[in-house]
Amino acid sequence: MKFRLFLSSFFVCFAVSVLSAQELPSWKILEDAEVCFEELKYGEALRLSNDALKARKSEIQDEFNTLEISITPAQVRRYGKEFDKVIEILTEREQKKAVSIINKYLDLYGEEYFNNDIYGMLAWLKAKETYPEANYLIGQIYQVEGELETAGYFFEKAYKDRKYLDVYETQYQILYDMAYLAKVQGDKEKLEKMLLLILDDDKNFKDKNFLQSITRTIKQNKSKNVDRLYLIYRAESKFSIKALYELSHIYE
Repeated sequence: MKFRLFLSSFFVCFAVSVLSAQELPSWKILEDAEVCFEELKYGEALRLSNDALKARKSEIQDEFNTLEISITPAQVRRYGKEFDKVIEILTEREQKKAVSIINKYLDLYGEEYFNNDIYGMLAWLKAKETYPEANYLIGQIYQVEGELETAGYFFEKAYKDRKYLDVYETQYQILYDMAYLAKVQGDKEKLEKMLLLILDDDKNFKDKNFLQSITRTIKQNKSKNVDRLYLIYRAESKFSIKALYELSHIYE
């Protein structure tokens, strides 16, 4: 059974090595890099991650060029910059690829993210050649290989480009790995900083009235308040709990 699993893993990574130089999309190359990483094929995982970075850069350049050309004609510009108007005129002009690109990013991020402005999306797209998920995986590879400084470099690069993550919550995984590196390296100041960044999106952690209410409940020192505390003040963010626990050790 183990031998068959090894062969399966080998052929997955080998097949992807051959195909990644062809027309595989960047997300597929990265997905297969993750398979190789999970199967401890770190060298192949690293190579595929770099291939994913190259493929993403090429894809984004193609999308930018397609979108820029499609909205350049005066007829399109006269319709305005709002997405519904732009999509309407591009659909009328049978610019299917451009419409598909716009809808893809609207589905991922929503209109408000781009201020309902096609030119805002175009400017954002021009800067999106990076692939933070790929840099994150590269950091993980260097981490398991014991090259912690290099791992930290790629984690920081991935976090810096977090606004381009396909899944917003991935940034918390990156921060936890950065916190782990800081802990291993004995950098308490950086460890605290990473944990606080995780909590930065937790509305309850930054709500002084909420925290004062919890403190008052605890100070009453009544046994019935224990049940009340856990009933009323529940942690809503699944990403905050571990960070709060780790901070408790720093502050004790």
